Amino acid sequence: MGAAAIQAAPAFAQDDPAPAAPVVETKSAPGPMDATLRALYDAEWEWRQAEYARVKEGGRWIQGDSLGDVTAEAQARRLAYWIDVLRQLDMIPMDQLSPEEQVNAAVFRQSVWENANSIEHKTYEAPFNSDTFFWGGLNPRQGFPNAASYRRYLGRMNDIPRYFDENIVNMRAGLARGYTVPRVAIEGRDATIEAYSVTGEANPFYDAFRTMPESIPAAQQARLRADALKAIETSVAPAYAKLLTFMRGEYMPKARTQIDAYSLPNGKAFYQDQIKLYTTLDLTPNEIHDIGLKEVARIDADMQKTMRETGFKGTFPEFLQFLRTDPQFYAKTPRELLSYAAYVTKRMDGKLKETFNFLPRYRFTILPVPDVIAPIYTSGRGGLDSCLFNTYDLPSRPLYNLTALTLHECIPGHSFQAAVALEAPDRPDFRRQTYFSGYGEGWGLYT
Repeated sequence: MGAAAIQAAPAFAQDDPAPAAPVVETKSAPGPMDATLRALYDAEWEWRQAEYARVKEGGRWIQGDSLGDVTAEAQARRLAYWIDVLRQLDMIPMDQLSPEEQVNAAVFRQSVWENANSIEHKTYEAPFNSDTFFWGGLNPRQGFPNAASYRRYLGRMNDIPRYFDENIVNMRAGLARGYTVPRVAIEGRDATIEAYSVTGEANPFYDAFRTMPESIPAAQQARLRADALKAIETSVAPAYAKLLTFMRGEYMPKARTQIDAYSLPNGKAFYQDQIKLYTTLDLTPNEIHDIGLKEVARIDADMQKTMRETGFKGTFPEFLQFLRTDPQFYAKTPRELLSYAAYVTKRMDGKLKETFNFLPRYRFTILPVPDVIAPIYTSGRGGLDSCLFNTYDLPSRPLYNLTALTLHECIPGHSFQAAVALEAPDRPDFRRQTYFSGYGEGWGLYT
């Protein structure tokens, strides 16, 4: 099973399929408490953007010229605010809201509750995990469309020392109370800091300045590039070097050796809240485990059935070994893997009209995971602007996994999902960029 070949279109004309009947959304009558709810979530969303130093441009909230305050004092301020918002939300009778506003209320509640609950457990004292880091993603996947965006980026670059220092203070507080990322989960993750601790154009923060829009005059481009090199030398590289010393000399040696949540401070309550945070459901750990056992049995039976359908004559372990080692299942070059992913997205384009009555205009691109983080990065990740695929260690990335991965991360998964949320009509501002796991990963899973 290699990469499927693209069939040539037949030379004769084909009958156009009958157009799907348009879906007309009917508006429900407003509820007596609709305006009260809208005032609450509109005010909270504006406040939240200011808290995280974001600005609005082109209909979406984007990063401003700083990285936001992450001190314990700022976290306490946010917690008090969100607790009050939840109190006000509890005072709104759901049966006095229109059906659409009932949905908005449910989404709003989950989003605010997650933020408040995370602060209550002081998760900001361990602001990274084996996959996602507070020091990662600060440099963009691509450049910016205008000079103002570049100037904001320079502001964030120069704000990194303050931002890292505040995170280090929080991490030391976590160490002191035994709240850390498990040591085994962060081994090797310190290497992701190294590339950013060098000065000059080799620093990945400079990549955004290599190709700039022609709408920015050449002289202005030159000034922005000079400012970038200065920011890298005086702010970015020293901050990353300091963080690297802290991680290797202090944090990693003292990180806890247990991997379970129960061993954390208030661990059982934390674990239960994490279930609701990731699933939005009030399930117990045992109920989650039972679901997992049933799913493993179902998937195993499906895999066994698939093996028989292929005509493979060996045992199931032999089949797995065949899948892991036969060259036909693996890309020979990064370009081949990226091309296969692009082909899957284009095939999906032809299917969208069968399921979605609203197709957004916003388009994403496909990019490789940057080399500096690829060795420890996930296989793929989707977002509004781009969908990343990891081309590092190709023998570990079978093409038969790529279709499901592409549908989940790109289209109709996360990249498509983000565009739909941004452009869907008649949605409040907070719904356009809200994300929580039950919604975002649930969408990706369903695709």
